[in-house]
Amino acid sequence: MRTTEESCAIIDRISGRCVREPEFAARVMADPAGALIEYDLEPDELEDFVVLQQRHRDEALRGWARVRELLSLR
Repeated sequence: MRTTEESCAIIDRISGRCVREPEFAARVMADPAGALIEYDLEPDELEDFVVLQQRHRDEALRGWARVRELLSLR
């Protein structure tokens, strides 16, 4: 079992990768369990992405794209 800090760090890494790699972000939103298998997530960590997919899929993809866009303007 991970600490809260460790879980947050993993989720931050995944979110950062979703910003950097649009193809990965699309895979995460299409199939969170399959796309994130390499991260060996705890059930509650994976649940965060499943809920995101089920309830906020388009919003998440737009948000990651917007951050990507803003970073490219630097």
